[in-house]
Amino acid sequence: MIQPLRRRHRWMMAAITIVLPAVFVAGLVVRKPIPATENTPSALMTPPAISFSHLLFEKSDLWADLKITTRVYGDQQPAERLAVELHPQDYLKIPDILVYWHPHPSIQTDKLPDDVYLLGALAGTKKLRFILPEPAMTQDGSLILYSLAHQKIIAATMLPTSKFIERIAK
Repeated sequence: MIQPLRRRHRWMMAAITIVLPAVFVAGLVVRKPIPATENTPSALMTPPAISFSHLLFEKSDLWADLKITTRVYGDQQPAERLAVELHPQDYLKIPDILVYWHPHPSIQTDKLPDDVYLLGALAGTKKLRFILPEPAMTQDGSLILYSLAHQKIIAATMLPTSKFIERIAK
């Protein structure tokens, strides 16, 4: 009984070594091409970006242990909207960093306050620009770097935006 099973097994393996590559090549030949479009649908496009060209403030030492250059831009003269640009000089070794703006100049706790505004995520060494909320035009606040993975505030710094607006208005 073993000899007939060995013979059948040998024929099956010979057939598989011939048939399997042929089926693979046939599958490659008859597969459909990947659909591609010339233009991105308008529903998927982002709205045109606001040009923030007036530099109001630039500091490289706002964050205690992190090497991040911070710039504040206005959209026009005098500014109606503000944006903050964060440019990490080194890779941040903290996972899932979210950037928040808080309407008070200081943070007293390690937990995220309830009245914060989410600006976006920060990662790598790429320059990222975040639009500040409307209250940042009239009152000073603070920027908060929060690690979602660690569930704690990594760093916070005061951002005196209302003083920049007053200085430009004069």
